[in-house]
Amino acid sequence: MRTHSNRFVLVLALILLCSLPPCFPQTTSPSQELTVDAKAASHPFPHFWEMTFGSGRAILSLREDYRQDLRHVKEITGFRYIRFHDILDDDVGLYDQDAQGLPIYNFMYVDQIYDAMFVNRTKDLGTTLGAFDRDVIDGLGVNGAGWVTRAFSSISMVWDKWIIDGLVNLAARIVWIFSYPVRMIQSGRVSNYALLIVLGVLVFLGYYLRLTGVTLHSMLH
Repeated sequence: MRTHSNRFVLVLALILLCSLPPCFPQTTSPSQELTVDAKAASHPFPHFWEMTFGSGRAILSLREDYRQDLRHVKEITGFRYIRFHDILDDDVGLYDQDAQGLPIYNFMYVDQIYDAMFVNRTKDLGTTLGAFDRDVIDGLGVNGAGWVTRAFSSISMVWDKWIIDGLVNLAARIVWIFSYPVRMIQSGRVSNYALLIVLGVLVFLGYYLRLTGVTLHSMLH
């Protein structure tokens, strides 16, 4: 009975203390005037919570099926952030005591959670960037440029061999064919050259006589 009376008196005293005015003077802060320009330029408010995936306890990230489900949700929804709680919960085993009551700290599960949620994702990003570098930068960029250069080089070789050199060789062949009669005449004998001179003079004389209308009979008489 005495215990209940003491509690009643204590509660009554607390109520009276709370109802009393404060003994120290209250200071009022100076009023401030805020001006809002409704016509000022605006920008959309980022709804970052719409890109956040709400998870359960942090210890769930150590389960492989949870990580697989998380990857599937990421592929479907494309969320950018993840929220979980209780990373320092007893289930994580961060804190314990030995027989003497001394604290024992174990960060093994905390590190595994960190690896599952951040380090492995960074590794996935590195793998993706490596594939992009292999297939796009090296594949289409470096190797593609090399393939195009080799293709144009092959076309240039064909053009040079069959068009440029071909035209030169064709011209040489034509000259060689038409110079065959001249090579037959150029035997190196003086008698052949004298015969050609005489024949040339006779051809020229005949052409002149035909052109002037003079006959051989009139020349003789």
